[in-house]
Amino acid sequence: MFMWETGLLVLTSIVACLMLMCLFREGIEDLLHVRLVELFTWNNLWVPGLTVLLLFFVAGILPGRMFATIPVTQIFRRYTDSKRSWKRGLLFVQFIGVAFILGMLITTIWQYHDLMTRSIGFRTERLAIGQYHMEDPQGVEDAIRRQPYVESVARNSNSLIAHYSTTGLTDTQGNFLCPLHYQNVTKDFPQIVGMKLVEGSWPEHTGEALIGRKVVETMKWGDKALGQRLPVNAQWWGSIANPR
Repeated sequence: MFMWETGLLVLTSIVACLMLMCLFREGIEDLLHVRLVELFTWNNLWVPGLTVLLLFFVAGILPGRMFATIPVTQIFRRYTDSKRSWKRGLLFVQFIGVAFILGMLITTIWQYHDLMTRSIGFRTERLAIGQYHMEDPQGVEDAIRRQPYVESVARNSNSLIAHYSTTGLTDTQGNFLCPLHYQNVTKDFPQIVGMKLVEGSWPEHTGEALIGRKVVETMKWGDKALGQRLPVNAQWWGSIANPR
């Protein structure tokens, strides 16, 4: 009875999972960057297959064997004479499992929602990012800019979605305050990625810097941040911007 019940539940879950994957196929393929057909191969199916067998064993065979060892006469005893400690143990394990799975599900949904809605400081729509290592970056930019589907091109030292360079930010006495993450960019880069300017003007010349509000708060510049010199290895002049 337990094996039949567990088998029906597992089969229903697999069918429901396949239906959900078909309904949300485009979103799943967009997140995984792979077609669903390519996932259902023998090299990939052995892991979920073993998982299903393990669940069938834990949820069907073990409880069935446990209840099969209970004498039939135990059912006809008075309720007050029955020993229920083992029942409480099974219920405790069940409640813990349900709470764990529900907690993992809620955490996953919250993380996905935060990932899709959090402001990262720049615009990602129609933004293509590539890396290259050449002695003539301007020639590469001109070649890309001539393509009919390209609106604009800009260059920066590190990928926005990878990492930033880091240096030490110090006060006027030279004491270390915090790490400062930065990038070297061309003058049109902030406008192309959709950064919002709070105060000042966009950098136009070498040595000018576009800084975030966190730097202004750390340096305690207040309303006098424009024209200040950043106390780092490279001396930059700043305008205040919204991104991190």
